[in-house]
Amino acid sequence: ERFNEVFRAAWASVKNTRCSVGAGTQASTLEDELFGSLEDVVANKPKFLWYPWIVKGAINFVEGMPEKGKSFLTMKIAAEMSKGGELPGEPELANGRVLVLDPEDDPSCTVKPRLAAMGADVSRIRYGKRDFDFNEDNLQALKAQIVRHKIDLGGIDPRNSFIPGVDIHRDNQVRGILGRLNE
Repeated sequence: ERFNEVFRAAWASVKNTRCSVGAGTQASTLEDELFGSLEDVVANKPKFLWYPWIVKGAINFVEGMPEKGKSFLTMKIAAEMSKGGELPGEPELANGRVLVLDPEDDPSCTVKPRLAAMGADVSRIRYGKRDFDFNEDNLQALKAQIVRHKIDLGGIDPRNSFIPGVDIHRDNQVRGILGRLNE
């Protein structure tokens, strides 16, 4: 109970801020590259797609037990984004372009029919044609796809399909992949 109170208080104090290093700071040594002063950090308000659940410009995860609707939720968010729809508690979204990476579901039997049934504008949704891992070449192709098609929201379901050979329970292995993906 006490933890929840402290967490809520801490969240309330930071939920409208995010940190970024001030422009113009250049590291001259390895020490300067690795460490800095919080005085040089500019606090900015994050932008949310769906407050307080999904932060724009960040990697967000939908986690939970199997068969509890995670894929359905991510498809619903993609559908609403594609048509400029609504999410609970949010005003109308600006319509955007979406990229869906879902190697477990057939695009013709599951992905497109599900999105169409949710009222998605499927002309604004791109999809991954085949399973691939997040190696350097594929990450470059993914980045090119995002830039060329001006993707506003990406969905990866499940993320483990794209990181073969990585033990998802080992933070150091997952962090390396996510760091490159975040670039």
